[in-house]
Amino acid sequence: MVEKSIGFIRLDLDEENPGRFVELKQYAVPDERQALKFALSSLRKGSGDFSLGDFRQSLKGLRESRNYLRALLRAKRLKRARRPRPA
Repeated sequence: MVEKSIGFIRLDLDEENPGRFVELKQYAVPDERQALKFALSSLRKGSGDFSLGDFRQSLKGLRESRNYLRALLRAKRLKRARRPRPA
């Protein structure tokens, strides 16, 4: 849903920026709950800015939220992949 919202805002702003390669390390948070808290905070800010009609700030907040979620999911996948498999 966040990705779709980002896409619609980019279309409305006629922003052709294909996105930047994001260094996920800056979004990596040791505590899963803290990462979710940051993602939710950014999502709320992006949603609030959208309601106010500030689409550029909304886009920034939604991207922040997405990046925290991506970093969290990546860390979970890596942790699962490194876990020894039962014989």
